[in-house]
Amino acid sequence: MEKTKYASNDTEVLKNRLLVTDEELRCVLGVGRKTAKAIAQQADAVVRVNGRKLNSMEKIRQYIDTVAGK
Repeated sequence: MEKTKYASNDTEVLKNRLLVTDEELRCVLGVGRKTAKAIAQQADAVVRVNGRKLNSMEKIRQYIDTVAGK
């Protein structure tokens, strides 16, 4: 099976996704690679699916709301 190479930089599309790649997470958050990885780890949002590392947008949102004090 081939790795899916579909990546979107359209933030409206990415907001509705359950899981996103590191590159897509960077686009959504508007931060660099190291910061996006740190946020994903702190939010406990890293998910492994068939060997791929993806990030849970739900957990990312919850983490950001907590940090922002909402």
